[in-house]
Amino acid sequence: MQRIDTDFYESISGLGNFFGCARKYKLAKEWRALKVKPWLELGSQVHALMDNKVPNECWPKAIRIAERLVEAEKDYGFKVLEREVKETVTLAKGLKLVRIIDVVGEYQGEPVLLDYKVPNKPWYTINRQRPKAMGFQPPAYLFKRPEKKMYFLVAPADDSPVKAHLYESCKGDEKNVIQAVRIVRHASKMDYFPYNRGFQCKWCDFANMCYGKKGWEDEYTKRS
Repeated sequence: MQRIDTDFYESISGLGNFFGCARKYKLAKEWRALKVKPWLELGSQVHALMDNKVPNECWPKAIRIAERLVEAEKDYGFKVLEREVKETVTLAKGLKLVRIIDVVGEYQGEPVLLDYKVPNKPWYTINRQRPKAMGFQPPAYLFKRPEKKMYFLVAPADDSPVKAHLYESCKGDEKNVIQAVRIVRHASKMDYFPYNRGFQCKWCDFANMCYGKKGWEDEYTKRS
């Protein structure tokens, strides 16, 4: 008799969508926007280039950013062992995380993970800490791996210098990720996906659908 997989699978992008706006999370699961936002397309092209792939469309800016990232890897002394490592890891009973690690590597003889970021501007700081390096992603990516450190190589699209920002493994952060996935699983089971409308709607791929803009049906395709 074939076993039915009843585990709940989630990704870091899914967690980000849910806790930004639960309705966006639901829409992203059911629909795909036909036109990708320019900054998302730029990031996708850069990641493809860093994995030695040729994207369907390649902007000169993406090539320049990829070149800056390669140079930064050398300047900082990161050693790349593997790229684009796809994994599914069990967080807790019934909870699984799907992750794609940009780089498994070494730094000063120590095993580390690397992740590329292409924001519009350099990451901001609060009390000498960078919140964007302290989200769900690093503890989820280090979970059940031998590495204890993850570096974000941040290459701003405004041509600011590439900077490496460190995150070190923390058990409290791991528990935070597991709790977050449990919340999303419960919401999915109960079909709880409230709107969180506000300034973020300006950058949301599903804003036209959400607000019922005329012709929105032509901007999306249903996921199978």
